[in-house]
Amino acid sequence: MWQRIKTILGYTWAALALPLVLATFIGMNDWARGLAAVTGIKVSPWFSGGEVIHTLAEPHYQVLIREPVFQALVGERDEGFVQIDWVPTGEALPAQIRSDIDVWPGDGPEFTLHLDTVTNEVHLEKHSPLVLGAQRVLNLGQSRAVRVELRNPR
Repeated sequence: MWQRIKTILGYTWAALALPLVLATFIGMNDWARGLAAVTGIKVSPWFSGGEVIHTLAEPHYQVLIREPVFQALVGERDEGFVQIDWVPTGEALPAQIRSDIDVWPGDGPEFTLHLDTVTNEVHLEKHSPLVLGAQRVLNLGQSRAVRVELRNPR
């Protein structure tokens, strides 16, 4: 008799728990985003490239200059980067792009980037001693991005 009651209670508990388990897995992404939004957690600019601080409008594309990233766990690093994005306004980016980039407005461009969107190669012309070098081109579908390594001016 007790064995039968235990069996019935066990199956009842499993049947009641199944919707809770399914709701947890189905809603996990939404709940995680909601929890992150409530707590104010943000993706590190070392991964996202930083916030867009300036946009240059060209005839067939836009150049997005992001905020220079020098963040460390505590304080700032001696070296960091600035990410430059090229986003087409039409169907695709031109095969050759030349962009003068002024990271810190005032004294003129810190560097010039020559981007070949077909071979995904970039050539960097330095105009400032704070510019260290360019990393590889990131292919983001129709868009392209390059991180240029910088020395912290502070």
